[in-house]
Amino acid sequence: MGRTDNFRRQHADIVEIVGKMTDILTLAALTEYAAAMCSLLSELSGKLKVHLTIEDEVLYPALQKHEDESVRKTAQQFFDEMGGLKKVFTQYVEHWPNAEAIQKNAEDFINETKEIFAALANRVKREDNELYELYDKSLFTE
Repeated sequence: MGRTDNFRRQHADIVEIVGKMTDILTLAALTEYAAAMCSLLSELSGKLKVHLTIEDEVLYPALQKHEDESVRKTAQQFFDEMGGLKKVFTQYVEHWPNAEAIQKNAEDFINETKEIFAALANRVKREDNELYELYDKSLFTE
């Protein structure tokens, strides 16, 4: 089992929830399924918070303390680029606290959700293809 298998599994779970949300991310669907969207958003929020916290507390610190300077620099670059996502996502979730808020401003919800999903997709792709590869291939002296 690779060191990043759990991170990758968490990414797959996040992507699955995003897919379910995308299926009902239309004005027509939100009229009927706002409560389901709210439930999915809550599920996504929980999984994403756990994932980002573990990365921030385990993955990034390990890479930032690595003996190889290029590994440390790459980790710091990722951390700087990706670090704001947790805050942005938290604000997004707080902005959409219930089904009524989603239904009342469905068009805004759709636009904000698409922006968040684009940022998430970028992060997942880059971490899976770059950062996790670096972590799996790096030798650590502990």
